[in-house]
This record gives sequence, structure tokens and C-alpha cells, in this order.
Amino acid sequence: VAGSVTAADGRPAVGAVVALHPLTASRGVAVPCGRVGADGTYAVSSYAPGDGAAAGEYAVTVVWPAAPVDDSDDAHGGRDRLGGRFANPYYPVRRVTV
Repeated sequence: VAGSVTAADGRPAVGAVVALHPLTASRGVAVPCGRVGADGTYAVSSYAPGDGAAAGEYAVTVVWPAAPVDDSDDAHGGRDRLGGRFANPYYPVRRVTV
């Protein structure tokens, strides 16, 4: 699963985190996520880099930390530039099927 995220002005949302929350969640199920790169694209991973997402239905969320966050930090660290508008899986940006 891959895509792109841009800000309202059309520039890439570098550092934003896109997460896929399983709609049929059960214990131990991964939440695949990916960080937006300099070109505006992202690819999600579940357990290991590049492994994608399992087949199923997902709620998509986006959080864009105000401060740079590296891969060792919590993806939600710092203030969300989007004010949490796209962070709630109960009111997702969209739903997707993998």
C-alpha cells in the first residue's frame, strides 16, 4: 500500500504519518503505517520495513508532527500540524480495502 500526501498549498507533507487501522480489529493485529518522504510519497509497513498491509478493510488516519520525528520516536510525538482533524480512526480520512 502506497500513496502520496500533500499540504493544502500542494507541497509534500514531509514527515506526516499515514496509518491504516483495521476495521475488524483483534488483539495483536498490527496497524500498518508509513511516513511521508521528501517527494510526498509513503509506503506502509506492518511488522518489518516494506512488508505492506494484510488483506482487509482499514480506516485511514494522518498525523503530521510539528517537529521532525525519526523512526525511533513515537509517531505522534509533538503537536499535530493538522490539529487532530485526521487522527481519529472512528472518523477516518477515508476507508480502504487492501
